[in-house]
Amino acid sequence: MKKICWILSALMLLSLAACVDSGGAGGGGQEGKYAWVLVDTKDHELSEQKSTEENFEFTYTFDYSRRSYGVRWVYDGETREVFEERYIHGETYGARCEFGEPPQTIGVGETVTLDAALTETENTLCGSGWTGLVHGYAKFVDAEQPFTASSSSDISFKDGTDSGENWRQTLDTGKGISSVKASISAIPPEGKRGDRIALRLIFNIGPLAVGTDYIYELQRR
Repeated sequence: MKKICWILSALMLLSLAACVDSGGAGGGGQEGKYAWVLVDTKDHELSEQKSTEENFEFTYTFDYSRRSYGVRWVYDGETREVFEERYIHGETYGARCEFGEPPQTIGVGETVTLDAALTETENTLCGSGWTGLVHGYAKFVDAEQPFTASSSSDISFKDGTDSGENWRQTLDTGKGISSVKASISAIPPEGKRGDRIALRLIFNIGPLAVGTDYIYELQRR
């Protein structure tokens, strides 16, 4: 009888240990036992893109490398004037977005901070019609989420200001913004061992975007 009781007790202890090890890593003193570990990287590149919509004829050319994304767009349409605004054939705008390197390991509950910089590289917008406008931002998302999608569970990196736009950095010729630098921060979500998330870096102009997913898996330290 004593032997049976001993075996049952051992089995109960093993079961409890397994539950603790496979359970959530958020809160409950688990922060020091688990970490998000970088396990993969996915590139989201674009080749030359053309818009042929009447009066919106553009050629977009992208220059991609991880954490450094460039774009150049040229207005290919005819020179015209609409309500005193001029659109001139050949007008060009270019910009580059660069991010700091994501960490190899992120502790549960740890704040991640990245540098973000956007710079205008070319501007011949001599007419009054077009505006050069680009955005750079980062967020934690589910690893399986499509690159151009968004979700209510996304966690955006923010620059610490009170601005409603603190989740993205912007260049805007209409406002005279030709360069910007910022430190942006976020805390990854909680999870359980084996979960995967992506730290997603994004650079977009109009409807187009390029960037990189840094894939992390929650592992026991």
